[in-house]
Amino acid sequence: MRSFTTETDWGSGLNFPWYLDAGYTIDEDFEDAMNDDNNFKDIGATGARYVTIDGVNKLISLD
Repeated sequence: MRSFTTETDWGSGLNFPWYLDAGYTIDEDFEDAMNDDNNFKDIGATGARYVTIDGVNKLISLD
């Protein structure tokens, strides 16, 4: 997973290290995918899950 600040602009992506460096608390079911883009990797349970990115409280959670 990766988030983008501008629709259709692949260069606007924010990856796992960006959020970590910005002081976000990241759900323990996410880790750095360690791929070319350092995307988020979900290592938790399979199934439908919802990601919440709270920019005010600097929290990324999976429900």
